[in-house]
Amino acid sequence: MGEAKPSMSPFIKRRFWKAMMTLAVVGPGIIALSWNDIRYSIASNNWPCVKGKIIRVFVKNSKDIHGNVNYFGRAEYEYSVDNNQYVSQLTYAGPPDLQPDEGQALADVAQYHANDTAMVYYNPTDPSYAVLQTGMRPVRKALLVGASAATLVGIASCIFIMRQPPPDDATLKAQIFGRQVQTSRVA
Repeated sequence: MGEAKPSMSPFIKRRFWKAMMTLAVVGPGIIALSWNDIRYSIASNNWPCVKGKIIRVFVKNSKDIHGNVNYFGRAEYEYSVDNNQYVSQLTYAGPPDLQPDEGQALADVAQYHANDTAMVYYNPTDPSYAVLQTGMRPVRKALLVGASAATLVGIASCIFIMRQPPPDDATLKAQIFGRQVQTSRVA
C-alpha cells in the first residue's frame, strides 16, 4: 500500500513561505543597491593605466546610524591623463571597508607609501574616476554570490510551495488551535 507523504504543518509552511519570499525580494534589492559598484568593479579590469605618485596615506572616520565610529584607510595619489592632472583617494571601486580601529584601517593601505610610484587605473570615459586596485573585492564578490543565491533559493522555494498555497488566517488558526472554521455562505 502507498504511504502518505510527510508534509509540513500549515503554520511552518506559512512561515517558510514568508521567509523564502523575503529572500526572493532582498537578494535583488542588494544587487540593485550595489549595481554601480559592481559595474565599476568589473569594468575596472579593462581600464587603461598610467603611473601615478602616492601623495599621502591616512585614515578617515565615519559614524554609523548608531553613532559608532568606524575607520577606513585611504591612499591619496596624483596622476596625469592627456596632460590633465588628477588627484584621487579611491583604492578600489565601491565603498570602503570599515574597520573598528585606526590601526586596522591603516593596515588596509599599508602597501602604499608617500612618494612611491603606483599604477593608476582610470575610467576612460571619466579619467577623474580612478582606482589603484582593479576588480571586485572578495567581500563584494561574497555579497554578490550570496545575494544571487538567496534570490534563486527564494524564487525556487516559492514556486515549489505555491503549488499548494498557504492557508488563509482563519484556516491556519483553526488547524493550530483545533477549532472549527465557520464559513459564511450567501444564499
